[in-house]
Amino acid sequence: MPVQAAAQLVDQSVDGRQRICTYRDGASGSMTRTHRVGVGNSCPVLYPAADPNRGPPPSARLASSAESNGQRICTYSQSSGMWRLTIPLSERCPLAAGMVKSGEGANQE
Repeated sequence: MPVQAAAQLVDQSVDGRQRICTYRDGASGSMTRTHRVGVGNSCPVLYPAADPNRGPPPSARLASSAESNGQRICTYSQSSGMWRLTIPLSERCPLAAGMVKSGEGANQE
């Protein structure tokens, strides 16, 4: 599969609880793409955004920590999105996602 060229953010709007980010391809200038994030999140400057199946970039910073169902949920943020990692309640959330032990669950918001 060829690598997808990055496209520049050109517009954004809000639809309910989602922010719709619109991008224009830099090479042709005619192709537009959209990407949705939570209304409280910023649109990534470039598209494609981070792959939600890959987990957070190591440099993503801790945004918040919460307890749920006997586990600790660490939320990490970077310009390309937000991710939640679930770790044992007995552990503290590391300040950067790259410090989380491999094998912990990650989901992009």
